[in-house]
Amino acid sequence: MNSSARARTFTRLLPLTLAAAAVGAVGVAAGGGSAQASPVLAANLRLMDHARMGASNGPVLHSMVAPSPPGFDATKPVSDAALTSRAGIGLDRFGTPVATSDPLASADVTRGTSRPAGADNPASGDPVLGTSAATVPAGTPHMTNLLSQHVEPSCTGTGSDGKRVQVVYAYEAGSADDFAGKEAVIRNEIANIDDVFAVSSAETGGGRRVRWAADTECVPQIAVVQVPAGAIRNSTNGSSDWSVLKSSLASQGLNRADRKYLVFGDAPAANPGICGIGDRYLDESPTNNDNDDYAAQYGAVYQGCFAAFPNDQTSAGHELVHTLGAVQGGAPNASQYGHCTDDGDLMCYPDGSSTPMRQVCPTAHEPLLDCNHDDYFSTSPVAGTYLADHWNVASSSYLDTVPAMSPPPTGGTSAAATSWTSVTATGTTSVTLSSVMRDSVSAQPVTGALVTVQRAPYGSASYSAAGTAVTDASGKVSYTASASTAATYRFAFSGNDIHAASTSGPVIVKVPTRTALVVKSGYPTTFSGSLANAVTGKALPTGTPVTLKVKWYGTSTWASVTTLRTDAYGKVAWSWNAYRNGYFQLVHAGGPSTVSSASAAPLVRIPTKVTMAVRSGRPDALSGRLTTGAGASMKYVYVSLQYRAYGTSTWRTGTQVRTSSTGTVSYSVQPRKRMYYRWVYAGTSTGYLGATSAQGYVSY
Repeated sequence: MNSSARARTFTRLLPLTLAAAAVGAVGVAAGGGSAQASPVLAANLRLMDHARMGASNGPVLHSMVAPSPPGFDATKPVSDAALTSRAGIGLDRFGTPVATSDPLASADVTRGTSRPAGADNPASGDPVLGTSAATVPAGTPHMTNLLSQHVEPSCTGTGSDGKRVQVVYAYEAGSADDFAGKEAVIRNEIANIDDVFAVSSAETGGGRRVRWAADTECVPQIAVVQVPAGAIRNSTNGSSDWSVLKSSLASQGLNRADRKYLVFGDAPAANPGICGIGDRYLDESPTNNDNDDYAAQYGAVYQGCFAAFPNDQTSAGHELVHTLGAVQGGAPNASQYGHCTDDGDLMCYPDGSSTPMRQVCPTAHEPLLDCNHDDYFSTSPVAGTYLADHWNVASSSYLDTVPAMSPPPTGGTSAAATSWTSVTATGTTSVTLSSVMRDSVSAQPVTGALVTVQRAPYGSASYSAAGTAVTDASGKVSYTASASTAATYRFAFSGNDIHAASTSGPVIVKVPTRTALVVKSGYPTTFSGSLANAVTGKALPTGTPVTLKVKWYGTSTWASVTTLRTDAYGKVAWSWNAYRNGYFQLVHAGGPSTVSSASAAPLVRIPTKVTMAVRSGRPDALSGRLTTGAGASMKYVYVSLQYRAYGTSTWRTGTQVRTSSTGTVSYSVQPRKRMYYRWVYAGTSTGYLGATSAQGYVSY
């Protein structure tokens, strides 16, 4: 392009008489994010919600407000340098400054020296239009995780024919005209909006761009106007204040029925949490919609919100989409005040309505239109769905239909290769999968990348999408999966124009197990156990092996006693004549698809038994023998002789007798009344179970 073509030109926008008073609902943009609305903002919302503008039979005016990003106060002035830095102007995709010898290769262009008469006081006449020859600004797209440079704008018609979106730079009387300092930022934001429409429409297989009011080289024109002092700052204080700004714009010719006016108001907001405000008609008609045909509509953003924060909502785009008719109250996920509740979505945030927010789409989708494309924007709505029969912003006459974006590159010189660290899986019933994705060339983490979590049933190579996740500032991506069934997981990145597609290695999520053991002491001792899925409680497959282990009392080593296999109910059973005391445990060693587990380890003591014999005489002779359950004599052990009187139930201990080398005991009694006697062995806490003999009867 020659130098004359590059020269800055200024033309005047011819006024068009407004055919009829336009009454619309109003949407207010926040600086981004999805935090809860503050009580102050909610009160402002209720104030404006019940206000009316224009004709008495016009729709109710709504105001949707939300807090700004953490640490951001929209009431504070923001310098040109700060806005330029936020917009990434003069930086490459990694944030490194770049130099250029072509002043039009950067969007940081100036107004120029040739201005028409009256240009220094545009409020006195028609607005001045500033244009530059740079088709695509050189700023950094705010969606850094998706694009390395802005998409090209649409270039149809003459630039002024048909329905168009007119960009406006407005400053208040008494304040400086700083268009030269902010033009680059505004043009970058215009390009950001086209990026949003390009990527969002590609999600449903189509292509859309904004029909900007542009010059003959398809560069959007920016009208420069002065408005009354306070008209910008106070425009969200109520419907009358918003009317002041709109009336001032209309009086300067910015009132064409075939125009949407996107205003960059160069003044801080009156409320720290409000970034913008925009008209919206309450009309769900699929055709001849008031938002497409009725009258001029306006959207405005405040100084601190001229440049979108990286990978967050663009406030200017948010307000423009309001003027295009989003979000109508009948949409499946509509809030009460013209927004949506299924985040992440350019038009979703808690606006003070009673409908709770839900994080339906990943946060990487936050800058884009219509999570799941079922509320207000789809280039291919499915028959019978809401958008097939109601207003669809993708049908707006203020958008051009263009070819869909090409799919992201999968490799080659245009995109850097990416690599993954080994996927880790931590947790039991819920398992957190983690990996880090890096640029294979620079070894830097790939941040803000939308990643698909893929899952294949254990033993299968057929993967399907299980969910999505986004890499954080360190390139780490995490996803929590249920371990109710065994499966293989991996992360898949589809690539973009910065980084090539790649897939992580697999990791197996195993089923956690729960093992239980119940011991019933006796002769024999019985062992009953079970093995189950720790998530569902259901039995593992029949025949799953478990091992009964023992650690003999006084030792530290576990040894296997026997291996058992579960039945259809996950049960096992075994009996054993214990000859030695020890700790027993049922263990599942784990397998390719199951996690190991072990039961509690109860102490099993050796069972004992004691007999009782009575020989009548003078005196009566009582005898008995104490043995283990297996029959071994228990020598030199004390047993108690207990008695109770005939007709009573209380046993009393009379004496203790020590067993002989063969385990026998004896004792003579000569009661004065009828009595019952028995031998009682108390056992020990760690070695032997106690035992009680049958009772013997002695008459006097």
